Amino acid sequence: MTKVRDDFEIGVKVVERISVPNHNLHSWPLIAKSLRLLPEERVTRPIARIEAFLCGALTELRGNRKVPTSLATDVFLPAAKQLLYHGQNDPSETLKVAISPGIDPSILSQATIQHFQKWGELVGFKLIVCQIGILETVQSGQADLGIAVFSEGEDADEKLEPAIPLIAWIPHGHRLWDCETLYADQLSEKKDRVLFSSHLQPLLGDILGRISEINRVVVDCEMTRHLLLEKAGIGFGYAASGCYTPLKLKRVPVAGIEPLSLGLVLPKKRDRLTEPATDFIESLRSSLEDNLLPSIPANEELPLPEPLSA
Repeated sequence: MTKVRDDFEIGVKVVERISVPNHNLHSWPLIAKSLRLLPEERVTRPIARIEAFLCGALTELRGNRKVPTSLATDVFLPAAKQLLYHGQNDPSETLKVAISPGIDPSILSQATIQHFQKWGELVGFKLIVCQIGILETVQSGQADLGIAVFSEGEDADEKLEPAIPLIAWIPHGHRLWDCETLYADQLSEKKDRVLFSSHLQPLLGDILGRISEINRVVVDCEMTRHLLLEKAGIGFGYAASGCYTPLKLKRVPVAGIEPLSLGLVLPKKRDRLTEPATDFIESLRSSLEDNLLPSIPANEELPLPEPLSA
């Protein structure tokens, strides 16, 4: 939790700094300098990690200055302050959630934020990535519940619905901006660059086979959207819970790839499930249903980047 706390502390400072009316901070170097956090990577890297976790942007350029988005002021700031507050007063209880390594933690972001909002002052939160033995981790009491990739005959007690589709994030102005579903044969070896996390590589075989090796960019999930906003190419990932899509990006389903099904791993004695644990499960179920929302279209009233060259 120490790294999360450090990131959130910087995130809070940034959001509060650029919320001040009539400031003249229009770039990350200026923001970092105003916070005495140089070099600027001390600010940009934590912000990128937070944005990946929340699946949305914390800042936007309005006129000649950076300002916080509604995601930053309405969701991140109150949740972060609760996390930082209860971190100073050790909670008597901690909700421990185990996940399989193939699951992007951002899928749990909405449920985690709702946990902070309701229980932040009383109940801590710990995410445990289990390389092996997620069932044993839960049954032994090392975790209160587990989230695994669901397979028939595996140890999960319940299949969570709906499954999570793999999506492509397409930046405005890209030649594929108008497509509603992305097919592998639409990609060009010479024209397109793709960004993806390493754990998605086996699933993207047909797509990657059409892209030159130099244009295959493996990035950890926390940087994918940040790079996309710099017009680096098309990004791939799972439609994360309660997914917020920046106005300069469009998300479309990817054809030919099975959605990710999650399974819920519970303790043998169901009475071991605490109220925070059952709340987390219900929040996760709700956030999966949010993935059925249509893509958020670009708002033509806002300034958009110049179209990419073919």
